[in-house]
Amino acid sequence: MLITRDQLSDLRNALTQVLELAEEGVLSPRNFVAELKGMAARLSRNQEAPAGPPGGSTLAELGLIGEYVEDLPYRSEVLGLSLDDWEAWPAERQLDFVHRLESKVQYYQALHDHTDLWVSLGGGPITGESVFPVLLELLP
Repeated sequence: MLITRDQLSDLRNALTQVLELAEEGVLSPRNFVAELKGMAARLSRNQEAPAGPPGGSTLAELGLIGEYVEDLPYRSEVLGLSLDDWEAWPAERQLDFVHRLESKVQYYQALHDHTDLWVSLGGGPITGESVFPVLLELLP
């Protein structure tokens, strides 16, 4: 999938926030769920953020990830994460999820920082509208 540098940056920022909450949520799963819903509510009031229903049961339904990812014909572990499942998971499984999410965030940061990889469709300088092909498996 072609993704713009701005979309990648938004994705990285959203997943970084989810990651921080997930790391705290390993110790207190109910706080994680409440914090995610609060984060979704704050984002839905932001004109530039996707407006997701704060009462959703998955990260995708909460509107925490951009529409350009949500509308793809595949479902990943991150987007399909049910808040009920998170609460039911043992700490070991939650930690495994956190580590996989952390790897994705690190990949997004490295990709974002390598401006020589990005393509400006207009032939000009690298901007937020420059694109790069990202494998679906590397999306959240």
